[in-house]
Amino acid sequence: MSAAGSPDPAERVHDPPRGARTLRRLRRGLDDVRGLGALPARGPPGAHRLHRSPSGDAAGAADRQPPRALADGRPLHDRPAAGRAGALRRRPSGAGRHAGRHRAAAAPSGLVRAGSRPASRRARLLRPRLRGDRGLGVPGPRGPPRRASAPRVPAQARRPPPPAVEPGDRGRPRRVTTHQLLVRNTVWHAGVTVVGLLVGLLMSAVLARGLGPALMGDFAYIGWAARLLETVAMLAFGLAAVRYTATARAQGDPALAIGILRFLVRRQLGATAVVVVVVIPAILAFAPASLRWPFVIAVLTLFPETLEAMWMRGTYGAQRYDLTARNSTIKMSVQLLATVAALAGGLGLVGAFAAGTVATMVGCALQRRSAQALYPPAAASVPPGLRREIRDFVLPLSAVAVFQKLIWDRSEVFVLRFYVGPEDIAFYSLAFGLVARAMILPGMVVGALLPAFSALHGQGDLHEFRVVYRSAIRYAALIGTPLAAVIVGVATPTIELLYGAPYLPVVPLLRLLIAMALLGAVRDVAWLALEATGARRAMLTAAGTSFAVDLALAVVLIPRFGVMGAVAAAGTAQTLLSLWSFIAIRHRSQCTVGPSDLARILLAGTLAALATWLSAPARPAVLSIAVACLAGVVTYAVAGALFGVVRPREWTALGAGARRLVSLRPTA
Repeated sequence: MSAAGSPDPAERVHDPPRGARTLRRLRRGLDDVRGLGALPARGPPGAHRLHRSPSGDAAGAADRQPPRALADGRPLHDRPAAGRAGALRRRPSGAGRHAGRHRAAAAPSGLVRAGSRPASRRARLLRPRLRGDRGLGVPGPRGPPRRASAPRVPAQARRPPPPAVEPGDRGRPRRVTTHQLLVRNTVWHAGVTVVGLLVGLLMSAVLARGLGPALMGDFAYIGWAARLLETVAMLAFGLAAVRYTATARAQGDPALAIGILRFLVRRQLGATAVVVVVVIPAILAFAPASLRWPFVIAVLTLFPETLEAMWMRGTYGAQRYDLTARNSTIKMSVQLLATVAALAGGLGLVGAFAAGTVATMVGCALQRRSAQALYPPAAASVPPGLRREIRDFVLPLSAVAVFQKLIWDRSEVFVLRFYVGPEDIAFYSLAFGLVARAMILPGMVVGALLPAFSALHGQGDLHEFRVVYRSAIRYAALIGTPLAAVIVGVATPTIELLYGAPYLPVVPLLRLLIAMALLGAVRDVAWLALEATGARRAMLTAAGTSFAVDLALAVVLIPRFGVMGAVAAAGTAQTLLSLWSFIAIRHRSQCTVGPSDLARILLAGTLAALATWLSAPARPAVLSIAVACLAGVVTYAVAGALFGVVRPREWTALGAGARRLVSLRPTA
């Protein structure tokens, strides 16, 4: 600058011709984006007026400095693009129209035109096209433009879980909610439960009258041992099949679901073979001659029994209880007819167990065909990580399953055999069996919960999980309480009518065990919730502790009190297990039981039991027993309405659900 403030002639801006300016702007734009130094121009650096700094000539001179060189003397554009220090970075993919801001922040001062916006319209038109860019120009140094790519996610993880649909009007799919699936599955399970209750009641009456108290005791002992061996052979493969197939289908991967099911079926066959190979020689060596062949038949039946259970669990995982209901009804009908024919032919225990084997083989074939129709023919391989997870799930829960069987399935029979005769074992087993069959009715609420809980847990819907849990607790108590009240009132005439006067010692045992069974029916909801959430440690601890208490009390009380000692031991163990289950699921998932609802239900049940007992006949008669049962049910309904046990909206929902049941079709 001169003293007068006029620009020095040497610093005067010389405007080159118009064509040269355009060419230079194009070359400068290319250099800016590629991170190269300014190319030689035909005029002085920064000669164009757009490159004059607004802050004064000093700043403008700094902006007009030649491009920086590397330490070794090479110009900036000779350095590899990946390692340029201070060079312009390529704009991230998908930056769009904000690319100029990123370039301005990363550019050195010598490459930014002073006083101008780096992302101006002219620069956007002249710069090369980068990934995801909208500007016009030539391709960049890395090839043609390419859309920004998201993190790679496996296809199955990207796929949302398909909603449950059913064919609606005119062939269009109709969405089915979790509640609708649960209600429909519960109704189907209730239907097969009622059929099973009636068939089981007829079966017990046929066996009791056809075998007599002594052989009935032997039949009960062999049946208990066979069920225990089945539990040892099954381990927790059935639970794993329901849990993981339901979870895989909820996540939209039926091929993986059938792969998991076949993987578990193969392991199940191996475990069953091990049990049979170990037990058969022991039976042939140590069993009494009168029980040897019935024992052998019962053990060989483990193969169709365990396979039937596994394929049925696969159907449960697909939430198709209508198929299992149909197959179970056919199996029970075949078993009843075969047992009647065997006892009528005088085959005794061997004929009774052989009839059970034939019925089990029929049921296994039906369940296998139904399960395979629900899954694709091509199965996906189970990943190694999932195999380890299944192994970690099965191992602890196998011990839990054995403990459950020992606690819930009259494990006291083993101790009773050392201190009482076969008649007392028959009385205890008959009472236990009647209670178990009676509590099948509230079990129709519980039976469809495991796949529903597993699906909700797999989807992470904790709120819906809690709602279903609390509703199931309430409905299990709502159904089981009047049933227990009616049984307490009409126990004496019913036992005499079905089994005869020799079985009247069953009555006091039945009345004591029914209260324990009601608590167990409510506890099953919490136990299934623990299974669905994979609370292996809590379940193992609860089952192991309860089994230890049951065994210790049985050893102490049975020698002194006989069958009553067995009842006391079983009741204490079941109460401990129930409390532990409720506390564990509340701590794990914050699920509560609603104590006020349960208190009102128990009060209504107490009044119903009193009304039934007062109306019960002194002598066995079908009509009198039916009238007493009706009196108890009416009393329960009236008390429930007065105490608010059954809400008006539930009556409305029950009627609407019954009307919709016909329109709901099985899920494809």
